[in-house]
Amino acid sequence: MTGTRTLGALALAAGLLAPGALRADAAVPGPARLGYQVYFGGLQALALQVEVGLSDTGYRVALHAHTEGVTDWLFGWTARSWSEGRLADGVVRPLRQDTESLSRGNRRTAALTFQDDGTIATSVEPPAEADEREPVTPAQTRGTLDPISAVLAATRALAARHSCAQHLKVFDGRRRFDLVLSDGGSDLLKPTEYGSFSGAATVCLFRYLRVAGFQKPGGRWGNPRDDERTYKAWLAPVLPGLPPMPVRIEVEGTFGSLIVHLVDAVRPQS
Repeated sequence: MTGTRTLGALALAAGLLAPGALRADAAVPGPARLGYQVYFGGLQALALQVEVGLSDTGYRVALHAHTEGVTDWLFGWTARSWSEGRLADGVVRPLRQDTESLSRGNRRTAALTFQDDGTIATSVEPPAEADEREPVTPAQTRGTLDPISAVLAATRALAARHSCAQHLKVFDGRRRFDLVLSDGGSDLLKPTEYGSFSGAATVCLFRYLRVAGFQKPGGRWGNPRDDERTYKAWLAPVLPGLPPMPVRIEVEGTFGSLIVHLVDAVRPQS
């Protein structure tokens, strides 16, 4: 599976949680917990747990993922990521984002601290040069969001304008890319053995456009043609009193299809 598509799907599942889902005085991290199952090429590949804390003035979203089945035997991959920030005047303002993954003893980390002057302090291991990546300049990171904060911002816009359409600048510590969302209409999801939801859902389409920080031509990571693909996310109510949440995500990559299903949703505690 490609790292871009996997991390993109995980960020989407973690971030597509609309504001107002929790009480204004909810603790951070909050009590909202959702479980997702990820399938790659039709095989059970990943389990994902998401925890959300959201108040009138701030947010924290955390996720933990690990491989399962044959994918676990091949990759033995685990990942955790969390993002926190402020909500001011309807704008998402990230403060810090941290990601760590481990595969067959290979540890990768990225920590971002968003400064008041618009710059981002970044600590990444291994460094970009070790991955033979194109450099990302400080100017290219200005005005960007981390992936989880970016999708949260997109969902806030959806709640406010009833439209998915938005163009977001994103930086994950290594890669600088744009997330372009558009409206995909509505759909009626049929019952399946994979997910816990069936019924009417809103469809958001999204594209992933490379800007900088990707492996140089000839590298083994990623495929530029992924920029030409459009992916889908379905949002729908899953608990009484909560806004629509992600119930399905489809990502078509170079090596196959990655599909994310909601399998569990817990009502926030009162």
